Amino acid sequence: MNLQFEIPDNCTMPKVVISGNYYGTKTFPSLNNLLAEYSYSPARGNSMKRKYMKICNDEIRMQLKGYKAIHPIILHYRYHEPRDGHYRDFPNIHGFFSKIFCDSLQLCGVIENDDPRFLVNETHDFFYLPFDYGEPFIEIYIEELL
Repeated sequence: MNLQFEIPDNCTMPKVVISGNYYGTKTFPSLNNLLAEYSYSPARGNSMKRKYMKICNDEIRMQLKGYKAIHPIILHYRYHEPRDGHYRDFPNIHGFFSKIFCDSLQLCGVIENDDPRFLVNETHDFFYLPFDYGEPFIEIYIEELL
């Protein structure tokens, strides 16, 4: 398998793992799901965005405890989706989660802003879990450029 970013065994990069079935059998909804909520009303779309940002905020605060990036960062996402017969478009999954997670990093004080001066790039890889694995999860590694 060709990965965009190979995580070394002795990795010391800060990492956040978001695990659970927060959206049916999936960890998070996709961009299509958010757009469907906004098509009903802006309030429903905003409510959905706030709900999933709270999950990210809680995990960031718990797992990164006071970490603040001093230099620009690259985010490496690894999505572990359930193999339940319902496959989603990778850009839709990444589009929603990336925006929510970057906004949460900013809100939690990990980065000053999510513009290109502070967030240089992102990589994302997708995996399907074995049928009997359990909950899907997303790993996010924060590579700080020196």
